[in-house]
Amino acid sequence: MGSQEMNPWRRGWRPLVVAHRGQSAQVPENTLASFVRAIELGAEMIEGDVQLSNDGRLAMMHGTLEQSTNGSGQAKDFSWDQLQRLDARSSFGPEFAGIRIPSLESVLDLASDMRVPVCVDMKGATVRDAVATALAVAALVRSRAAEDRTVLNCFHYDALRAVRRVLPAIPVVPDITSEVSEDPIATVQLARSLEAPITMHHADIPTSTVSSLHEAGVAVWIWGVTDEASIARSVSQGVDGILSQDVAAVVKVLDRLRCRSDG
Repeated sequence: MGSQEMNPWRRGWRPLVVAHRGQSAQVPENTLASFVRAIELGAEMIEGDVQLSNDGRLAMMHGTLEQSTNGSGQAKDFSWDQLQRLDARSSFGPEFAGIRIPSLESVLDLASDMRVPVCVDMKGATVRDAVATALAVAALVRSRAAEDRTVLNCFHYDALRAVRRVLPAIPVVPDITSEVSEDPIATVQLARSLEAPITMHHADIPTSTVSSLHEAGVAVWIWGVTDEASIARSVSQGVDGILSQDVAAVVKVLDRLRCRSDG
């Protein structure tokens, strides 16, 4: 049996379209409105970042409060109620005034209602913070019996190991640095050490590394696609998933390439 049949995350010529923080090119990132818009545009999966508040709630945020709200500091230093008072529109226009940071619970509910899986990127300023976030995420996913529609992603691999102690079968997706991705052997070894069915890389991943991962039965997702040329290059490499802030742009290129193939 081939690696594509053994790993359900391997795709054919058309990669999985994943909304990176939702349709964040047009709508404030990691908000419910951004996720809804992405699904409407054709996202097959939504991806969002989560951090832990100081009272144990899981807030959808990528970095500091300055990055996406009118606040300042780190989410871990604030309570959920304090985070809910912030405006999450970032630099977007007045039509998004008053938009709030959603909880991971609300995102899981939305995804269930709209019948799409979720990739949860577990964040933390330190390894310890990321592990704490990961354990909280794992407990929530387990309580909702959502393992079959959730994958968990992180740059801190100790967090992925912690998750597996709670949810042994859940797919984990290590974010692999560009330096490691330059080495096909090291990348495959890392994926195997984490028992990861999927790896995530920047879009400049070498084709040789994509091929080596596929030979090992590992699916390849990429982020950092910024234009039609980078999307087309990723398709030509045979990647299995494309994360993009602009779902519409990815769908447009994939549809055009399909027309060429059918012709």
